[in-house]
Amino acid sequence: MIFDNAKVAVKEGFGFHAGIQYRYAALAAHYAFKAESCNIAAGHEKGLVEGLVGWVRRNILVPIPRVATIEELNAEILRRCLKYRENNITGREQTVGVMAQSASARMANLPKFKFDPGRNLIARVDDFSTGKNAFKMGCQSNKTTV
Repeated sequence: MIFDNAKVAVKEGFGFHAGIQYRYAALAAHYAFKAESCNIAAGHEKGLVEGLVGWVRRNILVPIPRVATIEELNAEILRRCLKYRENNITGREQTVGVMAQSASARMANLPKFKFDPGRNLIARVDDFSTGKNAFKMGCQSNKTTV
């Protein structure tokens, strides 16, 4: 998975020298993907992503869907994506749908349990906070471990 130096994923540095946030590294390990970061001001490294965004815009979102609700929009996008599965790509013998099924069969299954993004810690109650989170507890809890 390639990301654009997002603070949610990158602790410090950039590109090949990016230090990955601890919880993002845990997410990558849980779902077995490699986290890679783009270099700053290196748009050419994001070409695949930008190209795919353009493809979706041209092939799925044109003509502009006319819908009244987000549910209708999601249904229309799904309908257009399923229709695209019937297409043939130049130079390929199989339809997009057949190739997608073949690729899907070779993919690993998702883990049995979902990733827990929470952070567990043992803290002592006082008038301070943990990280950026302040917790309000009654004075009867002061100096106890929670």
